[in-house]
Amino acid sequence: MTMLSTHNRASASQPTVVEAPTLKEALRLVRARHGADARVIRSRTVTRRQSGGLGQHKLVEVLIETDAPGRVTTGSTPAVIVPPARRLELTSAIAAEVERIEELVRQIAARQAASGAGQSAMLEMIQQAREVLDGRPVTCKTLKYQLAFNVYCHDSKIGANGYNEEEMKMVHETHKIFSCPEIAITCTCVRIPVMRTHCESINIEFTSAMTPGQVRDLLNAAPGVSIIDDRENNRFPMPIDATGKDDVYVGRIRQDESVPGNRGINLWVAGDQIRKGAALNAIQIAELL
Repeated sequence: MTMLSTHNRASASQPTVVEAPTLKEALRLVRARHGADARVIRSRTVTRRQSGGLGQHKLVEVLIETDAPGRVTTGSTPAVIVPPARRLELTSAIAAEVERIEELVRQIAARQAASGAGQSAMLEMIQQAREVLDGRPVTCKTLKYQLAFNVYCHDSKIGANGYNEEEMKMVHETHKIFSCPEIAITCTCVRIPVMRTHCESINIEFTSAMTPGQVRDLLNAAPGVSIIDDRENNRFPMPIDATGKDDVYVGRIRQDESVPGNRGINLWVAGDQIRKGAALNAIQIAELL
């Protein structure tokens, strides 16, 4: 059953809910009815009962604002979900063109800082570094293995499919954030000897041609995203650029020459998963309530 509907609130300054069978169709409808300036606040999959009590159907519900920020209402019992920190880097970098993405993220290689395992892991990594430099045995209490001067695969539980829990979380939670379970994603997560800021190598496939220049234009216009992409000086995002900063930093913007029709793009992304991914994101959502 195909159903397109728009529920208008009291005034243009208040949010509007757009429903459609898919996220792609919802975004197309938003642009057609409300123009390119309409701002998507949130998307989610909802279940609606068909008329006459003939079962149920699922729709994608997109909450938008067409004017000044207004109060977001979600019914008598509002529920707000803050996306996990490690997913914010990915979604900040690609949200501008989500409706043109076919296999969204073909591959993610996520480098996760010690802070992802908490303050005790950060302190233990410092202790490990001193022990290595002093030639003493390395302490591994919070961290399963030596992280100082080392890299190891994320030590969450390995599933029957060979992926660890962290990798599958990136798959499932990205599906939830975009309300698009058909997105094809594969991921590898490793822990790196960095105090703060996760980094990701992201490979994206689009439904039509997308050039690095177009990607830069989109990212330059995207709120909360900064570009560091200086090929001449080989200068791209590093954890020290993003640590303690609100923005997600994107670089290494280049064509994936393995994808025909110029439909593939590679990105390198760095973002402070504590400040941006947890703290700032929670505040930004609260400001909309």
